[in-house]
Amino acid sequence: MRSERRYEEEEGKYRTPFRRDRDRITYAPEFRRLKDVTQIAHVGESYLYHDRLTHSLKVAQVAESISELLKIKYSHQKIEQNLDTEVVIAASYAHDIGHPPFGHVAERELNHLLKEEHTQNELGFEGNAQTFRVLTKLANHKKQGVGLNLTRATLNATLKYPWARADRSPSGKWGYYKTEKDAFNFVRDNSSQQGTASLEAQIMDYADDVTYAVHDVDDFYRSGLIPLDRLLVEAEQNFKVDEETSNIEECLENSGKKQYSEYVRKMLSNLCEEYASDALKQPFSNKEEQRIAIAQFDSKLISDFIEPIDDQPGPITVEINDETATLKRDQDVDRKIKVLKQITQYYVLSNPSLNAQRHGQRRIVREVFNALYEESRKPGVSAIPSPYRERLLENVEEASDTQNARIVADMVASMTEKQISAI
Repeated sequence: MRSERRYEEEEGKYRTPFRRDRDRITYAPEFRRLKDVTQIAHVGESYLYHDRLTHSLKVAQVAESISELLKIKYSHQKIEQNLDTEVVIAASYAHDIGHPPFGHVAERELNHLLKEEHTQNELGFEGNAQTFRVLTKLANHKKQGVGLNLTRATLNATLKYPWARADRSPSGKWGYYKTEKDAFNFVRDNSSQQGTASLEAQIMDYADDVTYAVHDVDDFYRSGLIPLDRLLVEAEQNFKVDEETSNIEECLENSGKKQYSEYVRKMLSNLCEEYASDALKQPFSNKEEQRIAIAQFDSKLISDFIEPIDDQPGPITVEINDETATLKRDQDVDRKIKVLKQITQYYVLSNPSLNAQRHGQRRIVREVFNALYEESRKPGVSAIPSPYRERLLENVEEASDTQNARIVADMVASMTEKQISAI
């Protein structure tokens, strides 16, 4: 049953089980921590940048809109059997809870440390798998060691990658560690879509992609890292001067992404004609007209990524067969989202100063992890704070280096960027 919890408890009278899930996540300190965790650029760099908390809130808003739209559109096919809006919102709030400070930089470094240096043949580290571990084991609500005890449907909706590392997809992502296999089996029990994310997880994942693509362009245009103004002017002039556009295309082609490079000019022309006012064809200077223009740019893009126009099928549809439901993305819309993300990567992830910053972040993660790992192997582990000290002491008789490394990784992943930088 979708509303079943792994550990039985009495449900409330006035809130549905799924609403209680949403509220538990909202009040969890692991959720609040996200305000000091990077989305792409270090959250301390500028108030302009989204952190993972504001990102998660906006993912939830977009996912809620999609959910309500699909429930209306497919009401005749009883889509509500596979779709509850509260579940989608709860999963959107929760989807980044396991991500460590400094974002993907720390995720890759922790994976290297656990997989290569300290725990050979162990499962490494993955932000999505860590999220599942937090929700099912590490977070506290009523009882130690059972996480937030969320419903089967909500936990399933957080599993964008419902498989283990050994079964991972070409993307390299996976959804759970072997230490949480029993919890995973409970969540996926009787699933009619083995190896496939639930409809609610697919909606959350699409909302994540939309929000990431649009708001990162917004963030970095405001900060001056993405020259959106020059790109729009090049498109407006039919690419007679195309220095910025050509650089993006060349970078994509050289990195084996020709399928995106061939779409860059078409997408920029579309942005210029349909979404951008003249105010965006100038470097951002925080003028009132530009603030309004970028807000309208975001709003129209997101609307067009989720809402059908007139009687058209729309950017997203659902294929419902017996007990299964699959979200289908319009090919052109999906390509536009991916190209927007590629533009962000070109300008931001290749930025020399940000690359230097990421190098320093990797060093911080590595040094803090190694220092705490050495402390974890000492009698008494006095330098390890609670509750991780107690978790190490509970397993002191049978503790292995692998178990210690996993607990230290839990500790590092639970920190904010201010906390890990201060150690």
